[in-house]
Amino acid sequence: MKQVITIELIGLINTVEKITKAKVKDAFYDAHKTLIFVVAKGDIRKAVGKQGSNVKRLGQLMKKRLKFIEFDEDPAVFIKNCIYPLEVSVNKEEGKVVLEAKDSSTKGKLLGRDKQNLDSLKAIISKYFDVEIIVK
Repeated sequence: MKQVITIELIGLINTVEKITKAKVKDAFYDAHKTLIFVVAKGDIRKAVGKQGSNVKRLGQLMKKRLKFIEFDEDPAVFIKNCIYPLEVSVNKEEGKVVLEAKDSSTKGKLLGRDKQNLDSLKAIISKYFDVEIIVK
């Protein structure tokens, strides 16, 4: 999947970096028109701000829904960061990552209607890692 970075997206990344002082690795829109910023490891607190103040301020400034994800070299940790605040157990196997939901409600939120949330998660993960995601 090839991503095209537009002038608008570069401007949004620069705005976020100026306001939050966090290093943004990547930015893209998901299927739900939410603007997702992937920030460097350790910069998530700077990006979100106290009680989400930076997210609220940037969302109002840009007139968009925003989501910040902390990058990690380990695919299991990165997946946990992507699906936060959902609590699931993540097990790594050879070329696969197995997500086990604790209850049916969590599994439903993880999958989404017609597996929209799972497809969105797979698209994000496939940009950085070559792993298969399995939900149990």
